[in-house]
Amino acid sequence: MTGYDKFKEQLLEDPQVEAEYNAMEPEFDIIQALIDTRKKQNLTQKELSERTGITQADISRIENRTRNPSLDMIKRLASGMGMHLKLQFIPKPQKKYINGKEKKTQEQAIEDLTLMLMYLTRQQENNDFCRYMELSWKGYDFDTLDKLEADNMLYQPSKSKLVYLSEAGRNRAMKLIEEYGFADKDINERFEFREVRPEEADEVAQIEQICFPPNEACSVLHMKERAAAAPELFMVAVDKETGKIAGFLNGLATNEYSFRDAFFEDAELHKPDGKNVMLLGLDVLPEYRKQGLAKEIMFQYLRKEWDNDRKIVILTCLQSKVKMYKKMGFRDMGIADSNWGGEEWHEMCYVLNA
Repeated sequence: MTGYDKFKEQLLEDPQVEAEYNAMEPEFDIIQALIDTRKKQNLTQKELSERTGITQADISRIENRTRNPSLDMIKRLASGMGMHLKLQFIPKPQKKYINGKEKKTQEQAIEDLTLMLMYLTRQQENNDFCRYMELSWKGYDFDTLDKLEADNMLYQPSKSKLVYLSEAGRNRAMKLIEEYGFADKDINERFEFREVRPEEADEVAQIEQICFPPNEACSVLHMKERAAAAPELFMVAVDKETGKIAGFLNGLATNEYSFRDAFFEDAELHKPDGKNVMLLGLDVLPEYRKQGLAKEIMFQYLRKEWDNDRKIVILTCLQSKVKMYKKMGFRDMGIADSNWGGEEWHEMCYVLNA
């Protein structure tokens, strides 16, 4: 599917746009047939103009869809290309509905089910280099898998029986699961994972004060500035039952390769197109700890940034947390240059894209 085809598909999701497009579709089809036939015969617009007596400017306007041709003009254009014009009246395809929803075609159903099955049967990657990734067995319709890959819904490594969902594929699968009324994994049923919203700046600033001692916690002002400057790098986990934030992970993008304490205090260091990410805090409220939430936030964050083509993710942590981050796949680079809060920190990194 081309970029234009994807854009067109997105536009046609709007019922009003779809209705207007359908009303003009016969004209579009005629114009496209004219263009395809002319090019197939290697005719220029000028040559077709000489054959038909229709000015080149008019032919250009017709092909650019800025002029609607009359039936007589279409007949002359067809004759100029050695063709007969044939018009047909054909029945409109009747859409079928179930419980007020449009019934999907078999092809659409296979595509939806394939994506949902891969999402629901996904497993954590057991590879030290990409533990944050989730994979599924390539056990479905291969043509459908190829189409989903062309649509950037998944990635199929060569000579592998496994597939990886892209972030676009995950998001679409989650919407389909909700649409079909299926249950997700428990942690996804309980929490919503998304970027922070402007009105949540105070809440995340308060959570920071709860999760870290005074000498380590970032100030309320710095947290608010960071949430405003880089919301796309501020992932929160929201308890669906209470609507409250249970935890979050935040950072700034940069082209630098070494962590420095200035990242904690200066949100203006954020470079949206930066190739690397400096993580500035993984916060989980006490009542939500030891439930796998910190790891889930981290892995969802890493998958998203892998999909965004970031290269390296860097964080600092105390000696007591090194083992935890190693289990997530981070590599200990030794003692960091940071002396934030008067503590000794380890610098740890994760290579996402070489």
